[in-house]
Amino acid sequence: MIDTVLADLKSRFGDKVLLSPEDIAPLIASSPAVQANLRSQGRFPIPVKKIGRKVGVSIYHLAEYLANGEVKIEVKPIEEYNFIPNKNNVKKGNKDWLLAFQEQNIFTHNLFVCVEKELLEIELHNQDEEIKVKFDGKI
Repeated sequence: MIDTVLADLKSRFGDKVLLSPEDIAPLIASSPAVQANLRSQGRFPIPVKKIGRKVGVSIYHLAEYLANGEVKIEVKPIEEYNFIPNKNNVKKGNKDWLLAFQEQNIFTHNLFVCVEKELLEIELHNQDEEIKVKFDGKI
């Protein structure tokens, strides 16, 4: 059965080994946009080969899919990976967030007090200058 389907595909597409989504759209009754969505979700039933930005489907995989309704894919075993989280990416707990907020609040309050004190000292200094000018002329 696969040989018959493969011969038909070769007669349609000639020597092409990789077919574009536009080429296979009428054969599998899915538009290229639907195929793209299925590929992005990992639910596309035919293995895809990526070549740069373009994708292609092997004529042999397509023939197997059309003949059997599925494609047997060899799954390579995944090596185990010990994940060590980066301390910069670890979320802080609510307690740490609250402590940071309180420290920021205290800093802002102390800054406000210092600025207010400086403004009062400048105002007092200006008033002293005005008083000296007034009394210097009268005494």
